[in-house]
Amino acid sequence: MLHNIDQRSRYILGGCVEDVWTGVSALLGLVPELTGHLGYLGISLGGGIGAMALAWDERIAWGHLNVPSFGDQPRRLVLPSTGSAAAVQRYARTAGQVLETLAYYDSAVAARHIRQPMHVAAARFDPAL
Repeated sequence: MLHNIDQRSRYILGGCVEDVWTGVSALLGLVPELTGHLGYLGISLGGGIGAMALAWDERIAWGHLNVPSFGDQPRRLVLPSTGSAAAVQRYARTAGQVLETLAYYDSAVAARHIRQPMHVAAARFDPAL
């Protein structure tokens, strides 16, 4: 979760979202009959990435996100964590400002732009995120 965190245009989460879009392009290229029928299922990291991918790709017809991560990034920087957020918190304390990059890769903000039918299994709090 730290790779290129100081470079918004190169941060690893962006590459993960691009990989989803590349996979959709490849699948539809191989099986065009799937157009309008592709769905996305993501848990934790995959849920956060999925929220960002679904928000900007209408080729994905529906989604299920289970405890998606990377939402409400400002809060992730301060809540207790045993997961990837802890590494980001440590980095932010020593390296300085990362919120500009994290705000750009916020699954909760992206989710506001999703128009496809969705099922979301959200948690009030997960210290492992």
